[in-house]
Amino acid sequence: MSKSKVTGGPKTKTLPDEQRDYIFSGPDPVTWIHIAGTVHQFELPKETQTITVGSARSCTIHVPSAYMSRLHCTLERVYDGIRIHDHSKNGTGKDERKVSVPTDLRAGQTF
Repeated sequence: MSKSKVTGGPKTKTLPDEQRDYIFSGPDPVTWIHIAGTVHQFELPKETQTITVGSARSCTIHVPSAYMSRLHCTLERVYDGIRIHDHSKNGTGKDERKVSVPTDLRAGQTF
């Protein structure tokens, strides 16, 4: 089966994330987080757009650890996953690499 290619006309522009209206209906691709090496598991409420992770009790996900910054990272829901924003001293990793810019995380990936 060959792919058909439509030609002619302008190329579609990508709508910036801040202009997208995300409505989460149907199965959610990321529903919970397990902190590796611990027994900590956290359900991610579907209706929550931004989730804070850190050692501060005020964080959505409170992880009591001396190695965790008070506000370690922020998880932002995007259409098909989670975007990680690192705010920590020790860094946040994705698939064993340090995150230095906001990075997308899909179901099944680790951070």
